[in-house]
Amino acid sequence: MQPEELIGLWVSTPFDFGTSESTSLALLADGSGWTSVAAEKPLHVRTLSWDCPKPGVLEVRYRLAIDLVAGRQDPDFEFVRAQYTLRPEESTLHLSQHIDSPRRFALSRREISAADDPAAGPVT
Repeated sequence: MQPEELIGLWVSTPFDFGTSESTSLALLADGSGWTSVAAEKPLHVRTLSWDCPKPGVLEVRYRLAIDLVAGRQDPDFEFVRAQYTLRPEESTLHLSQHIDSPRRFALSRREISAADDPAAGPVT
C-alpha cells in the first residue's frame, strides 16, 4: 500500500530558477508513475514503479525511457532510494536524492491517472 500523502502530480516549477526546463513526478496509487522533463512541451518521460518500504523512504525503479523528440524508447534500469520529507503547510516534497534532477517538488494536484502520462499517446 502506497502512502496516500505521496499520491499525486508533483512539479519542480516553483523551484526552477534560471532554467527553462521543469520536471514532473507522478506517483499513482497503484505504485506506478512517471517523471517528465519539459521546456515548452514534454521532452522525455521515464516510466517507473515506486514504493515506500518504511516511513520516510521512497524507492523509485525506472522501467522505460521515452524520448518524445526523437521518438525512441529504451529500457531504463535506474534505482533511486531517497529519504523524503513532506511539508503539508507548503504542499512540498523534499528528497535526499535527485529524482530526474530536482530534489524539491510542489504538489500540483492529487487526482492523477495513467491517462495523464505525457507518453500515453503514440511516440512521434
